[in-house]
Amino acid sequence: MTERERYVITAQYDQLVTGDIDNAIQTLEVYSKEYFREASAHSDLGYLLATEGQLKRSEEELREAISLGPVSAVDYGNLAFVLRGLNRLNEAKTTCRQAQTRNLQGPWMLSDCYGLAFLNGDTGGMQNIVTSAIGKVGIEDLLLSNASDTEAFYGRRTKARELSRRAIESALRDNRKEAAAIWQLNSAMREAEFGDSEEARREVAASFGMSHSRDVQMLGGLVLARTGETTRSQGLLDEVAKRFPMNTAINRYWVPTARASLVLRRDEAQAIELLRVTVPYELAYPDPTLQTGVLLYPAYVRGEAYLRRGRGKEAAAEFQKYLQYPGATVNCPLAALARLQLGRSYVLIREVEKASAAYRDFLALWKDADSDLPILISAKSEYAKLK
Repeated sequence: MTERERYVITAQYDQLVTGDIDNAIQTLEVYSKEYFREASAHSDLGYLLATEGQLKRSEEELREAISLGPVSAVDYGNLAFVLRGLNRLNEAKTTCRQAQTRNLQGPWMLSDCYGLAFLNGDTGGMQNIVTSAIGKVGIEDLLLSNASDTEAFYGRRTKARELSRRAIESALRDNRKEAAAIWQLNSAMREAEFGDSEEARREVAASFGMSHSRDVQMLGGLVLARTGETTRSQGLLDEVAKRFPMNTAINRYWVPTARASLVLRRDEAQAIELLRVTVPYELAYPDPTLQTGVLLYPAYVRGEAYLRRGRGKEAAAEFQKYLQYPGATVNCPLAALARLQLGRSYVLIREVEKASAAYRDFLALWKDADSDLPILISAKSEYAKLK
Protein backbone atom coordinates (compact mmCIF):
# COMPACT_ATOMS: atom_id res chain seq x y z
CA MET A 1 0.00 0.00 0.00
CA THR A 2 0.93 3.59 -0.49
CA GLU A 3 1.06 5.90 2.51
CA ARG A 4 -2.14 7.55 1.35
CA GLU A 5 -3.96 4.21 1.08
CA ARG A 6 -2.73 3.26 4.54
CA TYR A 7 -4.32 6.38 6.03
CA VAL A 8 -7.65 5.66 4.32
CA ILE A 9 -7.77 1.99 5.31
CA THR A 10 -6.71 2.67 8.91
CA ALA A 11 -9.34 5.35 9.37
CA GLN A 12 -12.08 3.25 7.79
CA TYR A 13 -11.12 0.22 9.86
CA ASP A 14 -11.49 2.24 13.06
CA GLN A 15 -14.72 3.86 11.90
CA LEU A 16 -16.46 0.78 10.51
CA VAL A 17 -14.94 -2.22 12.31
CA THR A 18 -13.74 -1.31 15.81
CA GLY A 19 -15.89 1.82 16.04
CA ASP A 20 -13.02 3.72 17.66
CA ILE A 21 -14.00 7.13 16.31
CA ASP A 22 -11.43 8.96 18.43
CA ASN A 23 -8.65 6.97 16.79
CA ALA A 24 -10.17 7.42 13.32
CA ILE A 25 -10.20 11.18 13.88
CA GLN A 26 -6.53 11.17 14.88
CA THR A 27 -5.64 9.29 11.69
CA LEU A 28 -7.67 11.64 9.51
CA GLU A 29 -6.13 14.70 11.18
CA VAL A 30 -2.68 13.56 10.07
CA TYR A 31 -3.95 12.48 6.64
CA SER A 32 -5.70 15.82 5.96
CA LYS A 33 -2.55 17.76 6.86
CA GLU A 34 -0.14 15.69 4.80
CA TYR A 35 -2.54 15.52 1.84
CA PHE A 36 -4.16 18.89 2.40
CA ARG A 37 -5.60 19.07 -1.12
CA GLU A 38 -7.41 15.73 -0.74
CA ALA A 39 -11.11 16.65 -0.39
CA SER A 40 -12.16 13.25 0.92
CA ALA A 41 -9.77 13.51 3.88
CA HIS A 42 -11.37 16.78 5.00
CA SER A 43 -14.85 15.44 4.25
CA ASP A 44 -14.41 12.29 6.34
CA LEU A 45 -12.78 14.23 9.17
CA GLY A 46 -15.55 16.82 9.17
CA TYR A 47 -18.21 14.12 9.32
CA LEU A 48 -16.59 12.27 12.24
CA LEU A 49 -16.01 15.48 14.17
CA ALA A 50 -19.73 16.24 13.78
CA THR A 51 -20.69 12.80 15.10
CA GLU A 52 -18.74 13.60 18.26
CA GLY A 53 -20.30 17.04 18.66
CA GLN A 54 -17.15 19.01 17.72
CA LEU A 55 -19.16 21.30 15.50
CA LYS A 56 -16.82 24.26 15.03
CA ARG A 57 -13.91 22.08 13.95
CA SER A 58 -16.26 20.07 11.77
CA GLU A 59 -17.39 23.22 9.95
CA GLU A 60 -13.79 24.11 9.06
CA GLU A 61 -13.10 20.71 7.56
CA LEU A 62 -16.38 20.49 5.64
CA ARG A 63 -15.91 23.94 4.11
CA GLU A 64 -12.42 22.90 3.04
CA ALA A 65 -13.79 19.72 1.44
CA ILE A 66 -16.44 21.69 -0.47
CA SER A 67 -13.86 24.24 -1.67
CA LEU A 68 -11.64 21.46 -3.02
CA GLY A 69 -14.51 19.59 -4.70
CA PRO A 70 -16.08 17.71 -6.30
CA VAL A 71 -19.24 18.73 -4.46
CA SER A 72 -21.48 16.12 -2.86
CA ALA A 73 -24.86 15.98 -1.12
CA VAL A 74 -23.12 14.40 1.87
CA ASP A 75 -20.81 17.37 2.47
CA TYR A 76 -23.59 19.93 2.02
CA GLY A 77 -25.89 17.93 4.27
CA ASN A 78 -23.25 17.62 6.96
CA LEU A 79 -22.44 21.33 6.76
CA ALA A 80 -26.13 22.26 7.04
CA PHE A 81 -26.38 19.98 10.08
CA VAL A 82 -23.33 21.57 11.72
CA LEU A 83 -24.45 25.15 11.07
CA ARG A 84 -27.90 24.33 12.40
CA GLY A 85 -26.34 22.81 15.51
CA LEU A 86 -24.40 26.04 16.02
CA ASN A 87 -27.74 27.92 15.84
CA ARG A 88 -26.61 29.70 12.65
CA LEU A 89 -29.90 29.04 10.89
CA ASN A 90 -29.55 31.58 8.08
CA GLU A 91 -26.25 30.07 7.00
CA ALA A 92 -27.72 26.58 7.22
CA LYS A 93 -30.63 27.68 5.06
CA THR A 94 -28.24 29.12 2.48
CA THR A 95 -26.35 25.82 2.43
CA CYS A 96 -29.58 23.90 1.79
CA ARG A 97 -30.45 26.25 -1.07
CA GLN A 98 -27.00 25.85 -2.60
CA ALA A 99 -27.43 22.07 -2.49
CA GLN A 100 -30.86 22.30 -4.10
CA THR A 101 -29.47 24.57 -6.82
CA ARG A 102 -26.85 21.92 -7.58
CA ASN A 103 -29.55 19.20 -7.46
CA LEU A 104 -27.89 17.48 -4.48
CA GLN A 105 -30.66 15.63 -2.67
CA GLY A 106 -29.33 12.70 -0.66
CA PRO A 107 -31.38 11.24 2.24
CA TRP A 108 -29.67 13.14 5.04
CA MET A 109 -29.50 16.32 2.97
CA LEU A 110 -33.31 16.30 2.86
CA SER A 111 -33.47 15.36 6.54
CA ASP A 112 -31.29 18.32 7.48
CA CYS A 113 -33.43 20.66 5.37
CA TYR A 114 -36.52 19.24 7.08
CA GLY A 115 -35.00 20.02 10.48
CA LEU A 116 -34.22 23.54 9.36
CA ALA A 117 -37.81 24.04 8.17
CA PHE A 118 -39.02 22.85 11.58
CA LEU A 119 -36.85 25.40 13.37
CA ASN A 120 -38.18 28.16 11.13
CA GLY A 121 -41.78 27.13 11.82
CA ASP A 122 -42.21 26.37 8.12
CA THR A 123 -44.97 23.75 8.26
CA GLY A 124 -45.52 23.90 4.52
CA GLY A 125 -41.81 23.46 3.86
CA MET A 126 -41.69 20.39 6.08
CA GLN A 127 -44.66 18.84 4.30
CA ASN A 128 -43.17 19.57 0.88
CA ILE A 129 -39.94 17.84 1.82
CA VAL A 130 -41.79 14.76 3.11
CA THR A 131 -43.95 14.70 -0.02
CA SER A 132 -40.87 14.94 -2.25
CA ALA A 133 -39.46 11.84 -0.51
CA ILE A 134 -42.46 9.60 -1.16
CA GLY A 135 -41.57 6.62 -3.31
CA LYS A 136 -37.81 7.14 -3.05
CA VAL A 137 -35.92 4.14 -1.68
CA GLY A 138 -33.92 4.92 1.46
CA ILE A 139 -35.39 8.41 1.67
CA GLU A 140 -39.13 7.97 2.16
CA ASP A 141 -38.81 6.00 5.42
CA LEU A 142 -36.29 8.48 6.88
CA LEU A 143 -38.48 11.53 6.23
CA LEU A 144 -41.62 9.77 7.49
CA SER A 145 -39.78 8.98 10.72
CA ASN A 146 -38.61 12.60 10.94
CA ALA A 147 -42.24 13.69 10.59
CA SER A 148 -43.25 11.26 13.35
CA ASP A 149 -40.78 12.99 15.69
CA THR A 150 -42.41 16.34 14.94
CA GLU A 151 -45.82 14.98 15.94
CA ALA A 152 -44.31 13.47 19.09
CA PHE A 153 -42.59 16.78 19.91
CA TYR A 154 -46.08 18.27 20.27
CA GLY A 155 -47.45 15.26 22.15
CA ARG A 156 -49.58 14.03 19.27
CA ARG A 157 -48.81 10.39 19.87
CA THR A 158 -51.54 8.89 17.66
CA LYS A 159 -50.25 10.78 14.61
CA ALA A 160 -46.66 9.97 15.55
CA ARG A 161 -47.46 6.27 15.74
CA GLU A 162 -49.11 6.35 12.31
CA LEU A 163 -46.13 8.03 10.68
CA SER A 164 -43.72 5.60 12.36
CA ARG A 165 -45.84 2.70 11.08
CA ARG A 166 -45.58 4.10 7.55
CA ALA A 167 -41.81 4.56 7.92
CA ILE A 168 -41.43 0.95 9.06
CA GLU A 169 -43.59 -0.37 6.21
CA SER A 170 -41.63 1.71 3.70
CA ALA A 171 -38.31 0.24 4.85
CA LEU A 172 -39.72 -3.29 4.85
CA ARG A 173 -41.00 -2.90 1.28
CA ASP A 174 -37.38 -2.29 0.28
CA ASN A 175 -36.27 -5.29 2.37
CA ARG A 176 -34.31 -2.99 4.67
CA LYS A 177 -35.16 -4.77 7.89
CA GLU A 178 -32.58 -3.09 10.09
CA ALA A 179 -33.79 0.38 9.09
CA ALA A 180 -37.36 -0.72 9.88
CA ALA A 181 -36.22 -1.97 13.28
CA ILE A 182 -34.48 1.34 14.01
CA TRP A 183 -37.65 3.32 13.23
CA GLN A 184 -39.59 0.94 15.47
CA LEU A 185 -37.12 1.55 18.30
CA ASN A 186 -37.30 5.30 17.77
CA SER A 187 -41.04 4.99 18.34
CA ALA A 188 -40.46 2.73 21.35
CA MET A 189 -38.12 5.28 22.88
CA ARG A 190 -40.81 7.95 22.69
CA GLU A 191 -43.37 5.64 24.28
CA ALA A 192 -40.99 4.98 27.17
CA GLU A 193 -40.40 8.69 27.76
CA PHE A 194 -44.13 9.44 27.54
CA GLY A 195 -44.73 6.92 30.32
CA ASP A 196 -46.21 3.99 28.38
CA SER A 197 -43.73 1.27 29.34
CA GLU A 198 -45.96 -1.57 28.14
CA GLU A 199 -46.19 -0.19 24.61
CA ALA A 200 -42.45 0.56 24.58
CA ARG A 201 -41.65 -3.07 25.46
CA ARG A 202 -44.05 -4.34 22.81
CA GLU A 203 -42.29 -2.24 20.18
CA VAL A 204 -38.87 -3.45 21.31
CA ALA A 205 -40.07 -7.03 20.83
CA ALA A 206 -41.37 -6.11 17.35
CA SER A 207 -37.98 -4.64 16.43
CA PHE A 208 -36.21 -7.83 17.48
CA GLY A 209 -38.50 -9.69 15.10
CA MET A 210 -36.97 -7.70 12.24
CA SER A 211 -33.29 -7.59 13.15
CA HIS A 212 -30.76 -8.70 15.76
CA SER A 213 -28.01 -6.33 14.68
CA ARG A 214 -25.67 -4.63 17.10
CA ASP A 215 -27.51 -1.31 16.89
CA VAL A 216 -30.92 -2.91 17.36
CA GLN A 217 -29.75 -4.81 20.44
CA MET A 218 -28.12 -1.72 21.91
CA LEU A 219 -31.11 0.56 21.38
CA GLY A 220 -33.43 -2.17 22.56
CA GLY A 221 -31.39 -2.43 25.74
CA LEU A 222 -31.62 1.32 26.24
CA VAL A 223 -35.40 1.42 25.80
CA LEU A 224 -35.86 -1.51 28.16
CA ALA A 225 -33.65 0.26 30.69
CA ARG A 226 -35.86 3.34 30.45
CA THR A 227 -38.89 1.15 31.24
CA GLY A 228 -37.23 -0.52 34.25
CA GLU A 229 -36.78 -3.92 32.58
CA THR A 230 -33.49 -4.52 34.36
CA THR A 231 -32.53 -8.13 33.64
CA ARG A 232 -33.18 -8.18 29.89
CA SER A 233 -31.65 -4.75 29.41
CA GLN A 234 -28.51 -5.59 31.35
CA GLY A 235 -27.97 -8.73 29.30
CA LEU A 236 -28.23 -6.88 26.00
CA LEU A 237 -25.96 -4.06 27.11
CA ASP A 238 -23.31 -6.41 28.50
CA GLU A 239 -23.27 -8.40 25.27
CA VAL A 240 -22.87 -5.36 23.03
CA ALA A 241 -20.18 -3.78 25.22
CA LYS A 242 -18.24 -7.07 25.33
CA ARG A 243 -18.38 -7.54 21.55
CA PHE A 244 -17.36 -3.95 20.78
CA PRO A 245 -14.99 -2.83 23.55
CA MET A 246 -13.37 -0.08 21.45
CA ASN A 247 -16.53 1.44 19.99
CA THR A 248 -16.74 5.10 21.00
CA ALA A 249 -20.49 5.55 20.54
CA ILE A 250 -21.35 2.38 22.41
CA ASN A 251 -19.02 2.75 25.37
CA ARG A 252 -19.01 6.52 25.83
CA TYR A 253 -22.59 7.39 24.92
CA TRP A 254 -25.23 4.68 24.55
CA VAL A 255 -24.25 2.06 27.14
CA PRO A 256 -23.41 4.54 29.97
CA THR A 257 -26.74 6.30 29.34
CA ALA A 258 -28.62 3.01 29.48
CA ARG A 259 -26.75 1.75 32.56
CA ALA A 260 -27.36 5.04 34.35
CA SER A 261 -31.05 4.61 33.58
CA LEU A 262 -30.96 1.14 35.12
CA VAL A 263 -29.63 2.35 38.48
CA LEU A 264 -31.50 5.66 38.48
CA ARG A 265 -34.31 4.49 40.74
CA ARG A 266 -32.07 3.08 43.47
CA ASP A 267 -28.75 4.96 43.34
CA GLU A 268 -28.76 8.43 41.79
CA ALA A 269 -25.13 9.07 42.71
CA GLN A 270 -24.02 5.98 40.80
CA ALA A 271 -26.07 7.08 37.79
CA ILE A 272 -24.32 10.45 37.79
CA GLU A 273 -20.94 8.75 38.06
CA LEU A 274 -21.71 6.38 35.17
CA LEU A 275 -22.53 9.37 33.00
CA ARG A 276 -19.24 11.13 33.68
CA VAL A 277 -17.65 9.50 30.63
CA THR A 278 -20.36 10.92 28.37
CA VAL A 279 -19.69 14.60 29.12
CA PRO A 280 -17.42 15.30 26.09
CA TYR A 281 -19.91 13.51 23.81
CA GLU A 282 -23.25 14.98 24.91
CA LEU A 283 -23.75 16.93 21.68
CA ALA A 284 -22.64 13.93 19.66
CA TYR A 285 -24.67 12.48 16.81
CA PRO A 286 -23.58 8.87 17.20
CA ASP A 287 -24.60 5.87 15.14
CA PRO A 288 -27.26 4.70 14.82
CA THR A 289 -28.78 7.99 13.70
CA LEU A 290 -32.41 8.04 14.83
CA GLN A 291 -33.58 11.59 14.28
CA THR A 292 -32.73 14.74 12.36
CA GLY A 293 -31.32 16.31 15.53
CA VAL A 294 -29.23 15.14 18.46
CA LEU A 295 -30.83 13.48 21.49
CA LEU A 296 -28.67 14.92 24.28
CA TYR A 297 -29.73 11.75 26.12
CA PRO A 298 -26.90 11.71 28.70
CA ALA A 299 -27.82 15.23 29.86
CA TYR A 300 -31.48 14.26 30.14
CA VAL A 301 -30.74 11.21 32.29
CA ARG A 302 -28.25 13.17 34.40
CA GLY A 303 -30.92 15.80 34.98
CA GLU A 304 -33.31 13.07 36.15
CA ALA A 305 -30.67 11.80 38.58
CA TYR A 306 -30.18 15.27 40.06
CA LEU A 307 -33.97 15.64 40.38
CA ARG A 308 -34.18 12.39 42.34
CA ARG A 309 -31.42 13.59 44.65
CA GLY A 310 -33.27 16.83 45.26
CA ARG A 311 -30.58 18.95 43.58
CA GLY A 312 -32.81 21.23 41.58
CA LYS A 313 -30.15 23.72 40.53
CA GLU A 314 -27.95 21.05 38.95
CA ALA A 315 -30.96 19.38 37.35
CA ALA A 316 -32.10 22.67 35.81
CA ALA A 317 -28.63 23.18 34.29
CA GLU A 318 -28.92 19.83 32.50
CA PHE A 319 -32.41 20.38 31.09
CA GLN A 320 -31.52 23.95 30.13
CA LYS A 321 -29.12 22.52 27.56
CA TYR A 322 -32.08 21.66 25.34
CA LEU A 323 -33.10 25.32 25.28
CA GLN A 324 -29.49 26.36 24.77
CA TYR A 325 -29.02 24.19 21.67
CA PRO A 326 -32.36 24.26 19.79
CA GLY A 327 -30.56 24.07 16.46
CA ALA A 328 -28.96 20.80 17.54
CA THR A 329 -31.92 19.07 19.15
CA VAL A 330 -34.48 20.34 16.60
CA ASN A 331 -37.71 18.27 16.94
CA CYS A 332 -36.37 15.71 19.40
CA PRO A 333 -39.30 14.85 21.74
CA LEU A 334 -36.90 14.98 24.69
CA ALA A 335 -36.45 18.70 23.96
CA ALA A 336 -40.17 19.21 24.61
CA LEU A 337 -40.12 17.08 27.76
CA ALA A 338 -37.10 19.03 29.01
CA ARG A 339 -39.43 22.01 29.55
CA LEU A 340 -41.49 19.95 31.98
CA GLN A 341 -38.38 18.64 33.72
CA LEU A 342 -37.10 22.19 33.98
CA GLY A 343 -40.31 23.17 35.78
CA ARG A 344 -39.86 20.29 38.20
CA SER A 345 -36.28 21.40 38.83
CA TYR A 346 -37.35 24.95 39.70
CA VAL A 347 -40.00 23.61 42.09
CA LEU A 348 -37.25 21.91 44.09
CA ILE A 349 -35.41 25.18 44.64
CA ARG A 350 -38.64 27.08 45.29
CA GLU A 351 -38.38 29.31 42.21
CA VAL A 352 -42.14 29.31 41.70
CA GLU A 353 -42.30 31.91 38.94
CA LYS A 354 -39.67 30.14 36.85
CA ALA A 355 -41.34 26.81 37.54
CA SER A 356 -44.74 28.12 36.44
CA ALA A 357 -43.23 29.60 33.27
CA ALA A 358 -41.58 26.29 32.39
CA TYR A 359 -44.81 24.34 32.96
CA ARG A 360 -46.72 26.84 30.81
CA ASP A 361 -44.10 26.54 28.09
CA PHE A 362 -44.48 22.76 28.06
CA LEU A 363 -48.27 22.79 28.19
CA ALA A 364 -48.38 25.35 25.36
CA LEU A 365 -46.29 23.02 23.20
CA TRP A 366 -48.62 20.17 24.10
CA LYS A 367 -51.89 22.07 23.79
CA ASP A 368 -53.05 19.66 21.07
CA ALA A 369 -51.46 16.58 22.64
CA ASP A 370 -53.29 13.30 23.13
CA SER A 371 -55.02 13.72 26.47
CA ASP A 372 -54.33 10.17 27.70
CA LEU A 373 -50.54 10.49 27.81
CA PRO A 374 -49.36 9.59 31.35
CA ILE A 375 -46.70 12.30 31.45
CA LEU A 376 -49.18 14.97 30.33
CA ILE A 377 -51.66 13.97 33.04
CA SER A 378 -48.89 14.27 35.63
CA ALA A 379 -47.76 17.64 34.26
CA LYS A 380 -51.25 19.13 34.46
CA SER A 381 -51.67 17.90 38.03
CA GLU A 382 -48.31 19.33 39.09
CA TYR A 383 -48.98 22.68 37.46
CA ALA A 384 -52.39 22.97 39.14
CA LYS A 385 -50.68 22.73 42.53
CA LEU A 386 -48.45 25.69 41.67
CA LYS A 387 -51.33 28.08 41.00
